[in-house]
Amino acid sequence: MGISAAVSAFCGVTEPAIYGINLRFKKVFISGLIGSAVGGLITGLMHGTMYGFTGSLIGFSSFFNPKNPSDLTSFYAFLLSSAAALVISFIVACVWGYNDEMVAGKKVEKKQRPGSEAKQKSETLTAPVAGKVIALSSVNDPVFSTGAMGEGFAVVPTEGVVKAPVDGEVAALFETGHAIGLKTTAGAEVLIHIGIDTVMLKGKGFNVKVAQGDLVKAGQTLIEFDLDGIKEAGYDPTVMTVVTDKHDVDIKLPSVE
Repeated sequence: MGISAAVSAFCGVTEPAIYGINLRFKKVFISGLIGSAVGGLITGLMHGTMYGFTGSLIGFSSFFNPKNPSDLTSFYAFLLSSAAALVISFIVACVWGYNDEMVAGKKVEKKQRPGSEAKQKSETLTAPVAGKVIALSSVNDPVFSTGAMGEGFAVVPTEGVVKAPVDGEVAALFETGHAIGLKTTAGAEVLIHIGIDTVMLKGKGFNVKVAQGDLVKAGQTLIEFDLDGIKEAGYDPTVMTVVTDKHDVDIKLPSVE
């Protein structure tokens, strides 16, 4: 997962790294923040200027001064700050370390944590929201439609209530309320993402009904959201459900209409 998330991040798509690794492991997230802070400090001290906006690895082109091509100060600032951010984040993560016990959020007793002693090796996911179930490949977001996050399905919702598609633990809960991660009883990891780019709403219209670390039952209400408000704001309200890590569990998904 780390390798695939790194490749997509270098191409400008950082969601797999954020949802799949950084937000799951506190120390990895903080390591990245430390490296990024150092990179930002270097850019500021060298008065690095970005003359355009680009993402991914081709971002270096934005640091060339179009009015004075011989002025490479900003380009050197980009190179040095990027190298520092990468190297320092890597070193801090390696030295500080991380493992499966460092999941972000409230700790749950190991004997209670879903998957710790489960013998169940197959599970069935139900649609977390009422509406039309569609193929994940039909979603208008390459992060999900390409399967980079994992296999799953999507629902075009007809109401704004997200319910647990399976028994499990709330393993990740985002402050904006637009997404939630569950660890199922058998140990698989499932991400439910409400809408496309709805993180930009900064929590407006989302009402979270559970807390991180809670044990939930299938059908239990997790999040309520303002469906009409999302549409009026210009965002696609499609709800994506993705199995980010199967852990050798046989997952059965709903039939696609």
